[in-house]
Amino acid sequence: MTGLITKVYGVVSEQADKRSWRTLPGEIQLTRIEVPPGSYTLAVNYYSRGGALLVHRSFDTFQLRAGQTRFFCQRVVGSS
Repeated sequence: MTGLITKVYGVVSEQADKRSWRTLPGEIQLTRIEVPPGSYTLAVNYYSRGGALLVHRSFDTFQLRAGQTRFFCQRVVGSS
């Protein structure tokens, strides 16, 4: 119901939506690594802009088959 009211208001008012979402992160980083099939152990280090180690994260050893896609997600909150 709230969504419908918001849409109707947006159409009727014809004003730009100026709301903001303050809990969104200031920065998001992604990487893509293509590797051949096999067994892997993944370790990732996160550093501050000043070069200090913020977090070291090790993932369990995993098998990757031909054509398989694997995603690893990590959230790091720390000082830059």
